Amino acid sequence: MTRIFTWICVALLLTCTVASEVGFGQTINTVAGTGTAGFSGDGGAATSAQLSSPYGVFVDGSGNIYIADQSNHRIRKVDTSGNISTVAGTGTSGFSGDGGAATSAQLNVPYSVFVDGSGNIYIADVFNFRIRKVSTAGIITTVAGNGSFLFSGDGGPATSAGLAPITGVSVDGSGNIYISDQNNHRIRKVSTSGTISTVVGTGTAGFSGDGGAATGAQLSSPGGVAVDGSGNIYIADTGNNRIRKVDTSGNITTVAGSGSGVFSGDGGPATSGGLPSPTGVSVDGSGNIYIATQNNHRVRKVTVLTINETTAAAGLSGATTVAGGNEVKIFSIGLTGDGVANLNSVTLTISDLSTATGLTSSDFSALRLYRSTDATLDGGDTQIGSQSSVNIGSATTVSATTADTPPSGIERFYIVSAVISSGATQGHALKVGVAAGGVVTSGGSRGSAVTANDANKVTIGLTAPTLVTANSTALQRHLSITLDWSDVTGATSYTLEYANNSGFTGSTTVTGVTASQYTFSSPPADGTYYWRVKAVGSGVESSFSAANNFAIIPTFTEWTVVLLAMAMMGYMIWYRRRARV
Repeated sequence: MTRIFTWICVALLLTCTVASEVGFGQTINTVAGTGTAGFSGDGGAATSAQLSSPYGVFVDGSGNIYIADQSNHRIRKVDTSGNISTVAGTGTSGFSGDGGAATSAQLNVPYSVFVDGSGNIYIADVFNFRIRKVSTAGIITTVAGNGSFLFSGDGGPATSAGLAPITGVSVDGSGNIYISDQNNHRIRKVSTSGTISTVVGTGTAGFSGDGGAATGAQLSSPGGVAVDGSGNIYIADTGNNRIRKVDTSGNITTVAGSGSGVFSGDGGPATSGGLPSPTGVSVDGSGNIYIATQNNHRVRKVTVLTINETTAAAGLSGATTVAGGNEVKIFSIGLTGDGVANLNSVTLTISDLSTATGLTSSDFSALRLYRSTDATLDGGDTQIGSQSSVNIGSATTVSATTADTPPSGIERFYIVSAVISSGATQGHALKVGVAAGGVVTSGGSRGSAVTANDANKVTIGLTAPTLVTANSTALQRHLSITLDWSDVTGATSYTLEYANNSGFTGSTTVTGVTASQYTFSSPPADGTYYWRVKAVGSGVESSFSAANNFAIIPTFTEWTVVLLAMAMMGYMIWYRRRARV
């Protein structure tokens, strides 16, 4: 289920100014609120209801909208029919009601709301210093926080832990709860067993740690928190004017914001843009990031180009062979643009190039990264990356920087190819669609593994022989008739084919020739013949060589008889004529 959780800091009304993303055919509408602060409207149309300083909003998988109606100390719900109701809170600030109906419980300035895939509602009950949960039966309980404004409890029950004001809450697909513990400058996690721990932050305000463990990094007054479908954590690092990301390995990076508190950067890389005081963050199912910037009164979007499934290069499948010294397209990756974000770099980590033992690093002399000039694999390739050597059996990275801005919905192919050394071991297979990890940088970063396709392979083949016997050679029958060609490394035998026509119709084939020449034991009849040769190795064959032709002419003895006969006949004619005179 795609979860969209965006903090929108607006006065009195659930509307926002969207920068650079609302295009033709898109409109912005009010879905709840009249524009006048107050409380009214439950049971009727949400657009006729009053709200008071709504802060957080969440849309569940069915399209129901949940609103943290902050100053009314309630969580309101707008159903798919557009009607509004209260699902938690009495409207009076305070703390009460655990174990009973959520609509009879008191909340104290709810900031954030999240709904999991089962329909349970999680509330950041800010000044009660608690996370409250409303079950699908409508019963409210505390799942984190003991009500004290301090830091305590890591490693123990979450309900015994001290939390500072809580500005964000999110739940992953496994049911783990993530809490933005703002004044403690941490992101804390409540496991499904109810134990609380710190997963991001040292507890000291500041900025540090990118590229390392998130638990050793500094945050500054984090706001919203979100978790994507893969388990990556996104943090609105409010005081640092950044969006930070913690991957599933626990390492932290910045994916948006330069640290500047001045608005800038629309249309460019997200990490170069000014992002003043981001308070909320959300990630959609495609990996695009949505950011609420309170002081700029905007919702901004970081578009991440996606890495699609590996596509095997056209024509390179099954029993295809590639001779040493030639280049082979190993696989391609398609990137689909939305017309907004620039593709700043493509970095691929490539491994497992061989499906058979016996290949060494010397079997591959170069690895290249190409961008296809059109949306086909064979439409003419433009190299965009420098060559780098390939070490079989270990990861290899090749990267390139482009200035591409793929149009909306258009897929461009980036092709990785290898140059096979002329001395490569014949008969071994090379995967088309090898296992690879890719990272595309477009403001933020996104990595995606591309799957090996064992059904599509390229076999390292043999180079076709070069014919040595010159074209149009005349060979006399009385002499030994021998045809020569070049040796081919790795060949165990050769196959010779000859015919009296260039199309080789009705040709004669001689197999198992072990030398790089063939001598006719019984030459064919006089005339002109076309011939070609291919190399045969262990389980592989080369293509045929280019064809040459040769002519077989009568032997010296035959011509001598003919000439003597002609001479004798001429003498007899001359003698008879003279005798008559």
